[in-house]
Amino acid sequence: MEPTTQRALVVSSVFTENEMAAKLGREAYSYRFVFRAFESLLRRWGPIFEITRPESRLDYALWRARQQNLDPIHLSFLPLQMTYLTHGAPNIAVPAWEFPDIPNTDFQNNPRNNWRRIADQLSVIITHCHITRNAFLHAGVKPPVHLVPVPIPPEYFQVPPWERGQRVVLDCPCYVFPLPEKTPDHQPNPWLAPSTSSTNWKERARQIYRNSVKPRLPSGIQKGVTFGVRTVRALRTARAEVVEVPYPVTPKLELSGVVYSTIFNPYDPRKNFQDMLSAYLLALGDCE
Repeated sequence: MEPTTQRALVVSSVFTENEMAAKLGREAYSYRFVFRAFESLLRRWGPIFEITRPESRLDYALWRARQQNLDPIHLSFLPLQMTYLTHGAPNIAVPAWEFPDIPNTDFQNNPRNNWRRIADQLSVIITHCHITRNAFLHAGVKPPVHLVPVPIPPEYFQVPPWERGQRVVLDCPCYVFPLPEKTPDHQPNPWLAPSTSSTNWKERARQIYRNSVKPRLPSGIQKGVTFGVRTVRALRTARAEVVEVPYPVTPKLELSGVVYSTIFNPYDPRKNFQDMLSAYLLALGDCE
């Protein structure tokens, strides 16, 4: 009589536990914390084969599991643009997403950035909150979408109670932006006749393009115009430009009251950093 085949999981993640300290802030780094929260629960279900770079290692990990008389399932703790699928086992994705719509365009001419295309090839989708589940359902994806909250222990939320007047000093270099100078209520009309000064004329032209022309252009044309302008500037200057912050570096940062913190990623439009930064400035723009 043949032995009963035991189930197993092949988990694809962004990096290993030993690499966490060096990878904080990188793309999809937070998925490692989600997998860590689920790991002990998953090991009760079956053995785990953890891999990185699933595009080249996934099928071999499945083969190795079967060599041990195991029946594997692929579980991906990665955003869908980084999720690679296999024909050798069911594919289950565990995406983290907190916006009402999932990415559904091939931006940067990369079809993998269209989450709807990847999602339709999955066997199951596991989400952590109703917002994420509703976003996938609203997109009309084919596989079933289940809701499984992240099993965070209560100790995670046991922090000392906040007290008025409490201050914390971070011993690290930083920039502190002072309160802005009050600008006059009256703003000049950009459509008025330009000044005879060539510098003023150029600035007015840039202002008209940014405020009135660019928002009405299709994204493809915007990218083309931006690329053309940057290319001309690069050819004209032909030198490396150093970006400088117009404030001195402060050796320490003193925090008090309610502190908001986040990590901005300007290179990934999925992170909606423009919305986050705009909302923060609108709410707290009058504070130091």
